[in-house]
Amino acid sequence: VAIGAFYAALRSELEHRARKLHEWRGDHHLARDYDLVSISRSSRPLPVLPDATFALDATRYFVEIDRATVRLDAWEERICAFQAYAKSAQIQQRYGVDSFVVLVVVPNAARVAAIVRTIASTLGGPSPMYRFMVQDHVHPLTIRRRWQQMGEVSWRPRRLPKGGLAQEAVVTMIDAPPLWLPQTGDQGAAEMASSGG
Repeated sequence: VAIGAFYAALRSELEHRARKLHEWRGDHHLARDYDLVSISRSSRPLPVLPDATFALDATRYFVEIDRATVRLDAWEERICAFQAYAKSAQIQQRYGVDSFVVLVVVPNAARVAAIVRTIASTLGGPSPMYRFMVQDHVHPLTIRRRWQQMGEVSWRPRRLPKGGLAQEAVVTMIDAPPLWLPQTGDQGAAEMASSGG
């Protein structure tokens, strides 16, 4: 349902702007044919299997719908798999691109904070490859430009349950660029000029 809501909002806004949604593939299609990558922290190859993917303005997007039912250590594996995939020849073979952006839709701001801390801890800093949106903003009027991304990361000590200290990431979130810029003559161009974005 959440994947369908994302698709409907994205397609509706694109069609309103007289633009087309290219190469949309949902999870039911992707589950039949996907790539595997090897990472050092796992003894088995991991699937690169987002909830959906599409292309827009020469950018490949992967969509991850997080329902807060996946443990954060599973997110660590997913992040490592995405990083390995971005460096592999497989993405060029399958999608004809050298990079991609992961759009993560989450139920609330607290879950965003948990996932971005996990990304920062896994990668040792921020990554522009990930953008975040709260589920309530998945709507034709907001899906283009209500995304956030990781800004600065700082580190603070955190006490572990069994004693000792660990470094915990503190991530500042910033507004991400819109998914696409309105074209000349597009109704959105006037909106963008009047809103400054």
